[in-house]
Amino acid sequence: MRPSTEAQFAMSQDHRNAVKPRIGDGLPAWLDIVQKKVGSLRFGVVQIIVHDSEVVQIERTERIRFDNSRPGKTRKPDSVEGES
Repeated sequence: MRPSTEAQFAMSQDHRNAVKPRIGDGLPAWLDIVQKKVGSLRFGVVQIIVHDSEVVQIERTERIRFDNSRPGKTRKPDSVEGES
């Protein structure tokens, strides 16, 4: 048996009003994690997974890029194509 529409609405409001973890300066705790993941990444993706307006998961995928002009060499982090 499913809860009534009113009960579902009340539950969703309770969920949205729940206390959320915060770091010292009042920012959400997940934001600190995202900043650290992005800061340690040369090439890749940081995904933020949201469920019911809440961050529930953070995924980090790192890519290693190779300089095709020199086999076996990876790109320098600050190099820009066309610069010497």
